[in-house]
This record gives sequence, structure tokens and C-alpha cells, in this order.
Amino acid sequence: MDDQDNRVTDSPPTVPFHRPGDTPTFELQGRVVACVGFRDPELEALLLPAGATVCLPHEPNVDILVVDSVGTDADSLREQLPGPIIERLQTGAIQVVGKSQLEMFFDDHHEGVRSLYSRSMVADLLGVPVSTIRSWQRRGLIQPVNNVSKLPYFDFEEVLAAKQIATLVELGLDPKTIESNLRRLAAWLPELNRPLNQLSILVDGKDILLRQGGGLVEPGGQRRIDFEHRETNEDPANWENEGDILPFAASQPAELTMHSRIDEYIDLAEQLEGAGELSEAIEVYRSLQLAFGPEADICLRVGELLFRIGDCEAARERFYMAIELDETMVEARAALGCVLAEIGQYEHAISALQGALEYHTDYADVHFQLARLQQSASNYQQAIRHWERFVTLSPTGPWADEARSQLQFLKTMPESLDN
Repeated sequence: MDDQDNRVTDSPPTVPFHRPGDTPTFELQGRVVACVGFRDPELEALLLPAGATVCLPHEPNVDILVVDSVGTDADSLREQLPGPIIERLQTGAIQVVGKSQLEMFFDDHHEGVRSLYSRSMVADLLGVPVSTIRSWQRRGLIQPVNNVSKLPYFDFEEVLAAKQIATLVELGLDPKTIESNLRRLAAWLPELNRPLNQLSILVDGKDILLRQGGGLVEPGGQRRIDFEHRETNEDPANWENEGDILPFAASQPAELTMHSRIDEYIDLAEQLEGAGELSEAIEVYRSLQLAFGPEADICLRVGELLFRIGDCEAARERFYMAIELDETMVEARAALGCVLAEIGQYEHAISALQGALEYHTDYADVHFQLARLQQSASNYQQAIRHWERFVTLSPTGPWADEARSQLQFLKTMPESLDN
């Protein structure tokens, strides 16, 4: 066998994939795909909604092998693959594609498959309550890229921003301080749409410091020598051309309006919640409703807090009230379904969640909860349908692995085939 026969490339004669730089066009529906020598959960998650099955590279029915680099040679593959797979590879029965080409295919043809994240998903990823994500959104610290029936969705860049905020909070900054500083950053650098992701921000005590060139800018606008990162022979006199100083001075107090008074109540409630004083936060929200009347969003907040302190009956009534005030609030319907399941009212819980889907058919969180409930009720076909829909809607979300695991389990159960 000559040297040419000993190489497996991204575009051998038997492989209908284009050369690097071209956009590959091929059919994944019904194909069995395996990654050789690496593991990329996000890439694997994109294959499933495209109709492919992901397996290990030694499985006898594999159709496509994904290699990590262009020009992977046969000797390298022999070290990782059994003989029968190598034989099928040499006869052209197995196709080979580079990872970069597969990613290019998804970028060009399956952009919609990539996940958006609901508030509850972002909260789960960061290990914080949903109310914390709601608070950051209210302050403009994170911005949804889409809204469906008042339900905000965030892309991966916003999830990264939320992770940065969580880090700043852990370092001792409160969200109000972060909000104030980001507003000033936006005024000075309007070209930045995601400053938390685009700038190097440090924390010193209660101060936010922005790295500019070789120096740091303090909250008051005073430059600070960064001895850790500066070259020892660098002259501070050269700093004058490194860009504008960003002033982090306190903003002027705004005129009190009804909206600002409402914001004061919400600020106080969120501060109490952040300090773990949940009952006190509930009382502030109740005072807000007494002062300005009931609002669906505030009822939802109170219901979530009541649920967290274990008062499920009271939480249920608040979620009902939120829906009565705004029947399109799918987040309240989903929360109601969860609390009804918690108190053992499973049929009502399923009805509440199905009601949410009537307003938002692609609400991934609800498909996840319905799959769990239907599986617990031995309604296996219904469970499979919701698990599959969830994986399609959220292939890289925080609960995708559990969904795939449950799907694999149910599809091996004889009972699920007869259900």
C-alpha cells in the first residue's frame, strides 16, 4: 500500500465533503456519527437535532468519523480504531470529515439549532436563584436577545456576561454598583455592546478597575500603576496616550417619580433577598402592592420567594393571581405547574404546564418538566415526545445531558414501546 493509500484526509475520493474553505453540504439525517480522539459535547449536541445518532468510534454501524484535524493519517487512526472499522474505512463504507468542516456546516445551515437560555437555565448554570437573574436583567446588566410571551431568552454571550456579574458579586460588589459603573462605561465607550465580555475589569475592595493599556483606572478617574503587569523599564510618562480616563463618579440623584419609587421598593426587596432575608423581602413586595396595586410580575416574585421558604400553598395562590392578572405570562404558568407537582397535584400540574405550551409551544423548560411528570406517571410515549422536543430546543443547555440519558433509558424499555 503506497503513501497515498495510507492517508485519510478531509476529502478522500470516497468522501462527499468539500475541501477546507468550502462550505460542506451533506445529509446527517439517519447517519451514525463518531468523534475520533476527542470529545466535543457542544458539537455532539448539534448532531442530534439534525437527525444524526452519536456513538463511540468502535461501533460497527458508524457511518461518519469526525477527526480533529485535517490530514489525519491512517496510522494514527489504526491506534484508535479496531480492524473492522479500518477495513470499512478503506473500502469507502465510512466517510471522514474534519471537525472544522462540520462546525462550518452547522454555522451555515443549522444556525437556529444553537441554544438560547431562559432565566431558569441561566440561574441553573450559575447556581443562583431565578430572581437574581431577573434582578440583573431589570438593571440592564444582561439583555435578552428575544422575548416570547414575556419570557426573555439570552444567548451564550449574555450567559458569559452573567457569569462575570456573578464573579463581581462574589468579590463584594453589589449589583447597583455594577450597574452604575457599566452606565458610565457605556457613555464613554458607546461602541461596546457587551463591556463585561469585551473589557478587562478588576476589583479592588469595593472599587471596579478598568485595565487600559499598561495601567489601571480607579473609580475616581485616577490612574493607578499596575506593578504586577507593567514592564519594569516602562516609563509612566508614556501613559498619556493610552486613552481617556473613565470617571466613575457618583451620578446625580434623579427626580423621584412613581416608577422610581417602585424601583426603590424592588431594590430594597432584592437587597433583602440577596442577604438571605426572604420573609422580609416578601413583606416589602406586599407593601409595594398595597401602595401601587397588584402586578403580575410582583405576584410571580412573591410566589417564587414563598416557594423557596417552603410555603407551597401560598406560592400556588400567588402564581394563580399572576395568571389572573396576565394570562399570557407563561413563566407564571410554568412556576404554577412546578409548585402543583411539589404538593402532589400531578394532574393539575400537567394541565398548568400544557397551558403554558398553548401560549409558547417552544418553551423548553416546560417540555423538560412535562417529560419528568409524564415519565413518573408511566406515560412513556408522552415523556419521550417531550424529552425529544426539549433536546431539539436546547441541545447545549444545562439539562440536555439528563434529557438524553432519560431518552436512552426509555427507548430501551419494552413498556415504553407498548405505552
